[in-house]
Amino acid sequence: MLKSLITEPYLTVEAKFQNAIQSPNYLHVMMASNEEWVVPASQDARRFFVLEVSEKMKNDHAYFGAIAAQMEAGGYEAMLHDLLALDLTGFNVRAVPVTEGLQRQRKLSLPTTEAWWQDCLDRGYVFRSKLGLEAVFGTWHEEVSTEILFASYLDFAEHRRERQILSREMLGRFMKKMGGKAKRLSYAPVGEHLTDETSAYGSTTRKAKPVEHPRPPGYSLGGISLSRADFAKKTGLNIEWSDPDGA
Repeated sequence: MLKSLITEPYLTVEAKFQNAIQSPNYLHVMMASNEEWVVPASQDARRFFVLEVSEKMKNDHAYFGAIAAQMEAGGYEAMLHDLLALDLTGFNVRAVPVTEGLQRQRKLSLPTTEAWWQDCLDRGYVFRSKLGLEAVFGTWHEEVSTEILFASYLDFAEHRRERQILSREMLGRFMKKMGGKAKRLSYAPVGEHLTDETSAYGSTTRKAKPVEHPRPPGYSLGGISLSRADFAKKTGLNIEWSDPDGA
Protein backbone atom coordinates (compact mmCIF):
# COMPACT_ATOMS: atom_id res chain seq x y z
CA MET A 1 0.00 0.00 0.00
CA LEU A 2 2.76 2.46 0.94
CA LYS A 3 4.72 1.71 -2.23
CA SER A 4 1.61 2.34 -4.35
CA LEU A 5 0.98 5.67 -2.64
CA ILE A 6 4.49 6.76 -3.55
CA THR A 7 4.89 5.61 -7.15
CA GLU A 8 1.56 4.70 -8.77
CA PRO A 9 0.39 7.35 -11.30
CA TYR A 10 -3.26 6.87 -10.25
CA LEU A 11 -4.99 6.14 -6.96
CA THR A 12 -8.36 4.54 -6.31
CA VAL A 13 -10.63 6.97 -4.48
CA GLU A 14 -13.92 5.80 -3.02
CA ALA A 15 -16.17 8.35 -1.34
CA LYS A 16 -18.72 7.10 1.16
CA PHE A 17 -21.71 5.48 -0.60
CA GLN A 18 -20.13 6.30 -3.99
CA ASN A 19 -18.49 4.22 -6.70
CA ALA A 20 -14.71 4.03 -6.72
CA ILE A 21 -12.94 6.24 -9.25
CA GLN A 22 -9.35 6.62 -10.45
CA SER A 23 -7.65 9.90 -9.62
CA PRO A 24 -4.17 11.19 -10.57
CA ASN A 25 -1.67 10.68 -7.77
CA TYR A 26 -0.25 14.00 -6.60
CA LEU A 27 0.91 12.73 -3.21
CA HIS A 28 4.34 13.55 -1.82
CA VAL A 29 4.71 11.35 1.24
CA MET A 30 6.72 12.41 4.28
CA MET A 31 6.39 10.54 7.54
CA ALA A 32 7.91 10.43 11.01
CA SER A 33 7.81 7.47 13.35
CA ASN A 34 9.08 6.24 16.70
CA GLU A 35 8.83 2.63 15.53
CA GLU A 36 11.95 0.61 14.76
CA TRP A 37 10.56 -0.77 11.48
CA VAL A 38 8.99 1.99 9.41
CA VAL A 39 9.17 1.07 5.70
CA PRO A 40 9.42 -2.26 3.82
CA ALA A 41 12.81 -1.58 2.24
CA SER A 42 14.16 -4.37 0.05
CA GLN A 43 17.79 -4.67 -1.04
CA ASP A 44 17.13 -2.59 -4.17
CA ALA A 45 14.59 -0.21 -2.60
CA ARG A 46 14.42 3.05 -4.57
CA ARG A 47 11.40 4.75 -3.02
CA PHE A 48 12.62 5.61 0.46
CA PHE A 49 14.99 8.32 1.65
CA VAL A 50 15.44 7.43 5.32
CA LEU A 51 17.03 9.69 7.93
CA GLU A 52 17.53 8.96 11.61
CA VAL A 53 17.12 12.06 13.75
CA SER A 54 19.70 12.72 16.44
CA GLU A 55 18.48 12.91 20.04
CA LYS A 56 21.17 15.44 20.94
CA MET A 57 18.67 18.31 21.16
CA LYS A 58 15.80 16.26 22.59
CA ASN A 59 13.65 18.37 24.96
CA ASP A 60 15.83 21.44 24.27
CA HIS A 61 12.95 23.92 24.10
CA ALA A 62 15.21 26.94 23.65
CA TYR A 63 16.87 25.36 20.60
CA PHE A 64 13.62 24.49 18.85
CA GLY A 65 12.00 27.74 19.95
CA ALA A 66 14.74 29.70 18.20
CA ILE A 67 14.21 27.69 15.01
CA ALA A 68 10.45 28.29 15.12
CA ALA A 69 10.95 32.02 15.68
CA GLN A 70 13.42 32.26 12.80
CA MET A 71 11.07 30.41 10.44
CA GLU A 72 8.18 32.71 11.36
CA ALA A 73 10.38 35.77 10.75
CA GLY A 74 11.02 35.13 7.07
CA GLY A 75 12.58 31.69 7.33
CA TYR A 76 9.96 30.00 5.16
CA GLU A 77 10.40 32.55 2.40
CA ALA A 78 14.19 32.26 2.59
CA MET A 79 14.06 28.47 2.40
CA LEU A 80 11.71 28.62 -0.61
CA HIS A 81 14.13 31.02 -2.32
CA ASP A 82 17.05 28.66 -1.72
CA LEU A 83 15.09 25.67 -3.00
CA LEU A 84 13.95 27.47 -6.16
CA ALA A 85 17.51 28.62 -6.86
CA LEU A 86 19.00 25.15 -6.36
CA ASP A 87 20.68 23.83 -9.51
CA LEU A 88 19.26 20.36 -10.20
CA THR A 89 21.23 19.75 -13.39
CA GLY A 90 22.13 16.06 -13.57
CA PHE A 91 20.08 15.20 -10.49
CA ASN A 92 18.67 11.66 -10.61
CA VAL A 93 15.68 11.30 -8.30
CA ARG A 94 15.91 7.49 -8.56
CA ALA A 95 19.44 7.41 -7.12
CA VAL A 96 18.30 7.27 -3.50
CA PRO A 97 21.15 7.83 -0.99
CA VAL A 98 21.96 4.66 0.94
CA THR A 99 21.87 6.21 4.40
CA GLU A 100 22.41 4.41 7.71
CA GLY A 101 18.68 4.74 8.23
CA LEU A 102 17.92 2.97 4.95
CA GLN A 103 20.44 0.24 5.78
CA ARG A 104 18.66 -0.30 9.09
CA GLN A 105 15.25 -0.53 7.39
CA ARG A 106 16.68 -3.06 4.93
CA LYS A 107 17.87 -5.22 7.81
CA LEU A 108 14.49 -5.03 9.52
CA SER A 109 12.76 -5.88 6.22
CA LEU A 110 14.80 -9.00 5.47
CA PRO A 111 12.78 -12.06 4.39
CA THR A 112 12.71 -14.89 6.91
CA THR A 113 15.48 -16.88 5.23
CA GLU A 114 17.90 -13.96 5.14
CA ALA A 115 16.97 -12.91 8.70
CA TRP A 116 17.56 -16.49 9.91
CA TRP A 117 20.93 -16.77 8.23
CA GLN A 118 22.03 -13.37 9.55
CA ASP A 119 21.07 -14.55 13.04
CA CYS A 120 23.17 -17.72 12.62
CA LEU A 121 26.15 -15.76 11.34
CA ASP A 122 25.87 -13.18 14.11
CA ARG A 123 25.73 -15.68 16.98
CA GLY A 124 28.45 -17.82 15.40
CA TYR A 125 26.70 -21.19 15.08
CA VAL A 126 23.85 -22.72 13.09
CA PHE A 127 21.82 -24.98 15.36
CA ARG A 128 20.55 -23.99 18.81
CA SER A 129 20.50 -27.17 20.89
CA LYS A 130 17.39 -27.80 22.98
CA LEU A 131 19.07 -30.59 24.95
CA GLY A 132 22.14 -28.79 26.25
CA LEU A 133 24.57 -29.98 23.58
CA GLU A 134 26.28 -26.62 23.14
CA ALA A 135 29.67 -28.35 23.07
CA VAL A 136 28.58 -30.08 19.85
CA PHE A 137 26.44 -27.45 18.14
CA GLY A 138 27.46 -24.15 19.78
CA THR A 139 30.46 -23.45 17.56
CA TRP A 140 30.88 -22.72 13.87
CA HIS A 141 31.22 -25.76 11.61
CA GLU A 142 32.49 -25.33 8.08
CA GLU A 143 30.35 -28.26 6.96
CA VAL A 144 26.75 -28.67 8.13
CA SER A 145 24.16 -31.30 7.25
CA THR A 146 20.98 -30.32 5.45
CA GLU A 147 18.90 -31.65 8.36
CA ILE A 148 20.66 -29.39 10.87
CA LEU A 149 20.26 -26.37 8.60
CA PHE A 150 16.58 -27.13 8.06
CA ALA A 151 15.92 -27.70 11.78
CA SER A 152 17.58 -24.37 12.61
CA TYR A 153 15.62 -22.54 9.91
CA LEU A 154 12.34 -24.17 10.95
CA ASP A 155 12.80 -23.15 14.59
CA PHE A 156 13.50 -19.54 13.57
CA ALA A 157 10.59 -19.42 11.11
CA GLU A 158 8.13 -20.79 13.68
CA HIS A 159 9.20 -18.22 16.28
CA ARG A 160 8.71 -15.54 13.63
CA ARG A 161 5.30 -17.03 12.79
CA GLU A 162 6.24 -17.42 9.15
CA ARG A 163 3.30 -18.79 7.17
CA GLN A 164 5.17 -19.87 4.06
CA ILE A 165 7.77 -22.36 5.27
CA LEU A 166 10.40 -23.30 2.71
CA SER A 167 10.93 -26.91 1.71
CA ARG A 168 14.35 -28.50 2.07
CA GLU A 169 14.85 -28.07 -1.66
CA MET A 170 14.09 -24.34 -1.56
CA LEU A 171 16.27 -23.87 1.51
CA GLY A 172 19.04 -25.62 -0.41
CA ARG A 173 18.70 -23.09 -3.21
CA PHE A 174 18.98 -20.31 -0.66
CA MET A 175 22.14 -21.83 0.84
CA LYS A 176 23.73 -21.99 -2.61
CA LYS A 177 22.79 -18.35 -3.14
CA MET A 178 24.57 -17.52 0.12
CA GLY A 179 27.75 -19.26 -1.03
CA GLY A 180 27.19 -22.78 0.33
CA LYS A 181 28.35 -25.73 -1.77
CA ALA A 182 26.22 -28.88 -1.73
CA LYS A 183 28.11 -32.09 -0.96
CA ARG A 184 27.99 -35.40 0.85
CA LEU A 185 29.59 -35.00 4.25
CA SER A 186 31.91 -37.68 5.59
CA TYR A 187 30.24 -37.93 9.01
CA ALA A 188 28.11 -35.24 10.62
CA PRO A 189 25.27 -34.64 13.10
CA VAL A 190 21.75 -34.56 11.67
CA GLY A 191 19.93 -33.90 14.95
CA GLU A 192 19.88 -34.63 18.68
CA HIS A 193 17.97 -37.00 20.94
CA LEU A 194 17.66 -38.38 24.45
CA THR A 195 18.76 -41.96 24.97
CA ASP A 196 18.65 -44.30 27.97
CA GLU A 197 22.00 -45.50 29.25
CA THR A 198 22.41 -48.31 31.75
CA SER A 199 25.33 -48.18 34.16
CA ALA A 200 27.39 -51.13 35.35
CA TYR A 201 25.22 -51.16 38.47
CA GLY A 202 21.98 -51.48 36.51
CA SER A 203 20.70 -47.92 36.96
CA THR A 204 19.30 -46.12 33.93
CA THR A 205 19.84 -42.47 33.10
CA ARG A 206 18.72 -40.35 30.19
CA LYS A 207 21.47 -38.63 28.28
CA ALA A 208 21.42 -36.17 25.40
CA LYS A 209 23.42 -37.18 22.37
CA PRO A 210 23.80 -35.96 18.80
CA VAL A 211 22.30 -38.11 16.06
CA GLU A 212 25.09 -38.76 13.58
CA HIS A 213 24.89 -40.32 10.14
CA PRO A 214 27.62 -41.36 7.72
CA ARG A 215 27.64 -39.33 4.49
CA PRO A 216 24.54 -37.18 5.05
CA PRO A 217 23.73 -34.49 2.46
CA GLY A 218 24.90 -31.07 3.52
CA TYR A 219 26.77 -27.92 2.61
CA SER A 220 30.31 -26.68 2.78
CA LEU A 221 30.11 -23.16 4.20
CA GLY A 222 33.75 -22.25 4.72
CA GLY A 223 34.91 -20.19 7.67
CA ILE A 224 32.53 -17.83 9.39
CA SER A 225 34.38 -14.74 8.13
CA LEU A 226 33.92 -15.94 4.55
CA SER A 227 30.24 -16.74 5.14
CA ARG A 228 29.66 -13.31 6.65
CA ALA A 229 31.39 -11.65 3.70
CA ASP A 230 29.25 -13.65 1.25
CA PHE A 231 26.08 -12.65 3.11
CA ALA A 232 27.02 -8.95 3.16
CA LYS A 233 27.83 -9.04 -0.55
CA LYS A 234 24.59 -10.80 -1.51
CA THR A 235 22.36 -8.54 0.60
CA GLY A 236 24.26 -5.28 0.14
CA LEU A 237 24.15 -4.66 3.90
CA ASN A 238 26.78 -3.15 6.17
CA ILE A 239 26.61 -5.30 9.29
CA GLU A 240 28.29 -4.83 12.65
CA TRP A 241 28.65 -8.40 13.86
CA SER A 242 28.42 -9.14 17.58
CA ASP A 243 31.82 -10.86 17.39
CA PRO A 244 33.72 -9.18 14.53
CA ASP A 245 36.62 -11.65 14.76
CA GLY A 246 34.36 -14.67 14.27
CA ALA A 247 33.21 -17.46 16.54
